[in-house]
Amino acid sequence: MSQTELELEAVNAAILKILSGQVAEYQIKGRQATYLDLSQLRELRSELRIRLQREQAAENGTSRNIGISWRCP
Repeated sequence: MSQTELELEAVNAAILKILSGQVAEYQIKGRQATYLDLSQLRELRSELRIRLQREQAAENGTSRNIGISWRCP
């Protein structure tokens, strides 16, 4: 399993935790910890899905990336 797949799995798990009502912020002895909110997690999930599609396309040789270089005439 690739690093991107592991990250995507962790983000999906974090989204499920928030949706099930688990704590998103806590404080212990004056120190505060806050997890990413739902909108941030959804944005991160979207970015990871795109990255995963690109990685899989590169592995399969179906990438459609085109390189362009600009030069002074």
